[in-house]
Amino acid sequence: MHKALDSIRFRGFVGSDVELLGAWLQGSGLTFPGGVAVSTWGRRLSEDPLIICQAACEADARVVGFYRLDLAPDRSAEITIIVDPTRRRQGVATAMMSEILAVARREGISRLLAVIDEGNRGGKELFLGFDFEARAEQISQYQYFERMIHSSQSQPPLEVTD
Repeated sequence: MHKALDSIRFRGFVGSDVELLGAWLQGSGLTFPGGVAVSTWGRRLSEDPLIICQAACEADARVVGFYRLDLAPDRSAEITIIVDPTRRRQGVATAMMSEILAVARREGISRLLAVIDEGNRGGKELFLGFDFEARAEQISQYQYFERMIHSSQSQPPLEVTD
């Protein structure tokens, strides 16, 4: 078992996390979706009731990753995971995935979805290792992965308000 699995703790995303997340995204050649201020993303990730966003932290409170679950009315959720570039391949994403599955069961999420760049071998291995199935459809260079979550709870659809 990776050391990271035992030492990672999770806390809610806070507005000041957006700078670190933005730097990691930029380092990967990604950005927050255009047309929206970075500060708005910080508020959205910390306050939107249809987003579960958590920071993965080491014992010294250093943030080493983030995960985000975008909840849909059918109680499915799309997963986004980003790991500190200096901590990749050290068990951080594995710890986050274990936490995501626990949260999904606790929140009554029925299905998890992930969209992975075709060239992201590590990402695909992570999801396959947690019993996600690759779906047949693919858009451009992205592949879809899906996993059903079995919960003993029956949950009503989520309410989406504008």
